Amino acid sequence: MKALRSFLALLALSLWQFAWAVDVAPGQGVTFVQVGYADDPTSTYTPIGVIQVDLNRLRNVTGIATGYLNLATSKGWVVRNLPVFPESSYPYSAINSEFDLGVQLGTAVTQLPVALQYTESSVTAFGATPAATYPVAPLSLTIGGAGTSGGGPVTPPTFSDILFANPSDTDSIIQYDHPDIETAQNQCLPMSIANSLQYLKDTQGLQVPHEHKPGQNGDDSLVGQLDVAGARPVVDRQHGSGTPSMLTTKLTYLAKNNMAGSISTTHWGGYYADSATNTSVTVNGVTASSTAQGSTINMDGVIQALKEGQDCEMIYSWATGAHAVDIVGAGKYKGQPWILHASDQVQANAANPNADSQGAGPAGLRFEYLGPPDAHSQYSFRNRTMQEVVCEKYVPPPVTETVTHTTDPAGHSCCVQPPPGSVSIAVYGNSMTMSGTAAWLPLKGTISANGSFSLASTATVAGFSNVTSSFVGTLQGGGYNGTITVGTGGQLPTGQSIAWDVVTSPTTFASMPAIRVNGFRHSYAAAEQAQLLRPAISMKAGSKAGQSADWWLLAAAGSAFYHFDLGAMSWKPGLAPTFSGPLADVPFFALPYLQLPSGTYDMYFGFDTTPDGAFTPQTAVYDSVRVTVP
Repeated sequence: MKALRSFLALLALSLWQFAWAVDVAPGQGVTFVQVGYADDPTSTYTPIGVIQVDLNRLRNVTGIATGYLNLATSKGWVVRNLPVFPESSYPYSAINSEFDLGVQLGTAVTQLPVALQYTESSVTAFGATPAATYPVAPLSLTIGGAGTSGGGPVTPPTFSDILFANPSDTDSIIQYDHPDIETAQNQCLPMSIANSLQYLKDTQGLQVPHEHKPGQNGDDSLVGQLDVAGARPVVDRQHGSGTPSMLTTKLTYLAKNNMAGSISTTHWGGYYADSATNTSVTVNGVTASSTAQGSTINMDGVIQALKEGQDCEMIYSWATGAHAVDIVGAGKYKGQPWILHASDQVQANAANPNADSQGAGPAGLRFEYLGPPDAHSQYSFRNRTMQEVVCEKYVPPPVTETVTHTTDPAGHSCCVQPPPGSVSIAVYGNSMTMSGTAAWLPLKGTISANGSFSLASTATVAGFSNVTSSFVGTLQGGGYNGTITVGTGGQLPTGQSIAWDVVTSPTTFASMPAIRVNGFRHSYAAAEQAQLLRPAISMKAGSKAGQSADWWLLAAAGSAFYHFDLGAMSWKPGLAPTFSGPLADVPFFALPYLQLPSGTYDMYFGFDTTPDGAFTPQTAVYDSVRVTVP
């Protein structure tokens, strides 16, 4: 019996090793390109390669939902533990990363012998013998526009310092629903801001007065208005100059459109016309400001900002230029910091200027492990340097805060500011922040699914430094009720604290259904007809939680309508509700893969609060996405 158990254990181990170490062959979701630059004839063929991963196809072919990709060539181990994140945390359909092709500048690469494995766990060594030869296509990039720009980096990244030396230091945040749309030449900076403002609109309800679509130079698009705010010189989509200041562009737009009270802006570092000091812009009597967080970028601070639902843009530079991007995620893996960002990598595509099929959309999502900070404490991607990060937080409308009881045994009420009568409370996921005018604000922390929360701060209060404070309570009837305590660590005189029992007026949370295809809201252009499409939905029920409703998940192709049958997990002809029942939060729900014929399709997800099995537009709340298949 002991021998049988040993045999079965060895068999299970061998099957586990086989199941989680899969060689990836051509056609299974991974392709390779060689980077060149359209505006630099000396850099038509660089030593930089890009591994492009179609996550839908990779998961569908291998049956493995999450893991790591490792690539070895004659150059060595050139792609190290590129993560395939769980779809529930990373709904986008692609992830891309740069590597060293191992050739001289000017050498064309048309094929590449590789060893490419997809494994469950990360590895600390990878020296497999090349087992397959992949074709390599040229990819002519047009990036830049943050200040003066030209070409792009020509030095490939090196990864000898990716050591994963601290297994206990792992943290991550990836945000849903970042748009990445087609960008005019040298328009990366205003577009990064436009993408970020649209993200805050889609996920948190920020009111933005202009439509997010391709545009330029003062038209009715969001990016066109940001062109004007940044004074970007423009001839047409294929001919335009860069924008000198991220901060001036953003703050001018916010002030001009009376949005300064809805957005709180901070920044690390500075580049070109920006400085690492507090910055403000006033337009028509409205002032928008950004608070400096330091002359160098603090990755822990950026990660925390993303966790709070803030959107962050970044500028990185190389020898001859700089590029602005929208940060999608960041974290650390076993001590190694990483960042995910989105931008159009082929700006002003002359063949099809308004298409998202080459350099924007999923093609523009890049994963980067960061190198260690340099002598100036700046992080890098080894061939580019992070220069500036600007983050903005949506500030919800204020709520009234009322003190119901004060506990002050040491008489601190003479000098410690009481809770202000009006505060802003922002909740994103399980992150919660209370902001206001008191010195001990903001308070930050978490809120649980049952409504209990615990917030804290450290600040200078009444002239005493490092005073800790807290707000502990529960969400009841839409109001946040609990106890605020200042001096929890005994830092006030006599070592005693002051506390107030408080209640806030009810907060109204809008219902927010969302539907996306391959991770993108509103519109998605498939690269080819054979591409797998992955619809997914989510729902924030908000103040309507528990209310009876018909839930609708519909698709339209021309005049024909289809509904999603939840029981059969498939699409069926005709109009019918997918579900009838109380509204509730749905964090993420992926639908089966689709392959569609050429055409244009509209998909809808939402509800109406007249639960009678018929669509009632008067009470309907819904989101939609348009899918274009070539």
